[in-house]
Amino acid sequence: MPDAVSLKYTGQLERKDGADHLIATVEIFVEAEGMPITITLGIDHRAIPEGSLTFRNEMATDFVDMSDEDALMELMEDETIMENLMSALSQLGLDLDEFMDD
Repeated sequence: MPDAVSLKYTGQLERKDGADHLIATVEIFVEAEGMPITITLGIDHRAIPEGSLTFRNEMATDFVDMSDEDALMELMEDETIMENLMSALSQLGLDLDEFMDD
């Protein structure tokens, strides 16, 4: 466990390049076993103007409507897709057989 820990924050809003920026410094000080360590992070954060955010509102060309039972069955019958699904679930630590048991 560290002998001492401190956190210092200083920050202010500044107008730069026609936009408000939060200019801040975060300093973390830790002393453990007589060894002091200081980490200082400088932050220059500005909000992105709403007008510059754009999102495409369209589905991918290979989109599958999961509410369509025929399309869902077609996916489930595709061996490659099911193998990839099972592999992904396994990597997440999920065993689909546990969910299928009655």
